[in-house]
Amino acid sequence: MRFGRPPRRFAGRATLKVFLPLIRTLGPRVEVQLKRYGFYPAGGGSFSAKIEPCQTLKPMQLVNRGSGEHLADQLLLPLALAGGRSFTAEKLNLHARTNIDVIAKFLPAEFEAKQENECVRIEVRASK
Repeated sequence: MRFGRPPRRFAGRATLKVFLPLIRTLGPRVEVQLKRYGFYPAGGGSFSAKIEPCQTLKPMQLVNRGSGEHLADQLLLPLALAGGRSFTAEKLNLHARTNIDVIAKFLPAEFEAKQENECVRIEVRASK
């Protein structure tokens, strides 16, 4: 087993095909070019990114599909910055729960997780 770089299938799908399109729905234009697979620095990974910011982030609501547990923890910060909304996830792992606690310390955001059938619905809203 090799260490030091993620498999091509994981890196391409997780970031380029799932995460970035969701971030684009919030408003910013983001383009990423993967130059070399691998973790940085030991695995030699390299990419370039072009980001065009937007004036205000749009709220996002993902209701009809459950995002994977690893995508869930990545969506928390952008939704908190956008002022809230909700998404469903397969489950809320420890990393996501830790992100919730950290984000709530720095941003005026409140989080609520509710079990719905086989998924968890995460509500994010601006705190008062």
